[in-house]
Amino acid sequence: MAADDKRSAIDEVKLTDSYISDGRKILSDPGNATLIKDKKKRMLQLYNQMSVLDFSEAGKVGPKADLLEKRPKEEQDKAASKLEDPSADYHIYWKERPTNILFIKKINDTEVAEKFLEISEWLIKELNMILIVEPVVFEDMNKGSFGDKLYENHKDHFLSWRLGNEYSQKEALSAVDLIICIGGDGTLLYAVSLFEETIPPVISFAMGSLGFLTLFNVEKYKDAITRVLEKHVSVTQRLRLQCKVISDQEYATKMADECYLTPEIKELKFDFTPKKKQLNRGISYIKESEFTSLEDKHLHKELLVMNEVVVDRGPSPYLTNIQIFCNGRLMTTVQGDGIIVATPTGSTAYALAAGASMVHPSVSSMIICPICPHSLSFRPVVVPAGVEIMIRVAPQARNAAWVGFDGRNRFELSKGDSVVIRASTNPVPCVNNTGHVTDWFDSLARCLNWNVREVQKEMK
Repeated sequence: MAADDKRSAIDEVKLTDSYISDGRKILSDPGNATLIKDKKKRMLQLYNQMSVLDFSEAGKVGPKADLLEKRPKEEQDKAASKLEDPSADYHIYWKERPTNILFIKKINDTEVAEKFLEISEWLIKELNMILIVEPVVFEDMNKGSFGDKLYENHKDHFLSWRLGNEYSQKEALSAVDLIICIGGDGTLLYAVSLFEETIPPVISFAMGSLGFLTLFNVEKYKDAITRVLEKHVSVTQRLRLQCKVISDQEYATKMADECYLTPEIKELKFDFTPKKKQLNRGISYIKESEFTSLEDKHLHKELLVMNEVVVDRGPSPYLTNIQIFCNGRLMTTVQGDGIIVATPTGSTAYALAAGASMVHPSVSSMIICPICPHSLSFRPVVVPAGVEIMIRVAPQARNAAWVGFDGRNRFELSKGDSVVIRASTNPVPCVNNTGHVTDWFDSLARCLNWNVREVQKEMK
């Protein structure tokens, strides 16, 4: 069967509101169970006719790309006799040539700025790309702070958005086909934080300190970028967490409305007395004009994180008293310095330092890890990504707590306030260098010296 016929066959049996979860096609019911059954049967027949490679649709990643699951024919034949690998490689399929690139660089670094100009010039002159850059970079180039000659000669190839204008930023980012980052892991985290919904493929070049997530050598950028644009390179779908802060008053109302109060929650006492809460503007990245208090914030904004959510005791000398709920039921109480809820990507960041296990990014899960618990038996646990976790400052706690999202937007949680955490349906498609498994183990050895020791000598 030809490639065009394969795609036609897939399109023919594509069902309403289908999506990918844990590497498997989940089919929603459009109201006709018989129709679904017939189409599923037809889909299996068509898939069995496909030879060599099977491309199964896995979702959109930007305006011009789809993710496709690439699996050899012999693996399809064995599917009935073995468990399916949920971490199967996904590959980028370009429906049309990408032209708009979001180029993010590490700031306040001369070496990175020079490499940024070199790559920009190559992208414009050789590939005729449109580069979308941050306002701070755009203004620096416009004012001649750096790259003035490149900007003057190629003004039409540089775009940006108006600083502080959320609509302008969304419009600019919606046109992005590919994201290129040069810097460290923090540069990648920042680039990802710009997108609240679907994220285009991301390729990261190492010019930072550690570089666990930046897999590509910046000196070989031509080969790497060309490979991404011209071939079906593989990507790792990295989970993000969707977080919302809820005040004690809103929490009580939500529980009463949804009528799923557990015995443990029923015993909690809710204080409806208004509390004065103030945003710590010295730490937070949120603009003062955007929110006036925590009550305003949690009602209007949800935050997405790629590494972890951290709730800790902040500057208080007392232990935290934090309640952990899983799917609405009280699971345990944290008495210590705090708690970390991390993605598999974040399992090699703060959670690693706190004693959590390292989890491969393709494993659909969340890691709950205490920070210095005052208990000998409180060990980190791994839970399925489909559960909803709620972290709540106990009403009887001696002090408030502080929450941070990927190290940003850090602010205070008063007694009774909660953070609700669930898996986002928009993961981050990070381009692999060699493969999703080998890249991860290479990073463990390169950055963390995982299991590095002298080899035992043989007996003679």
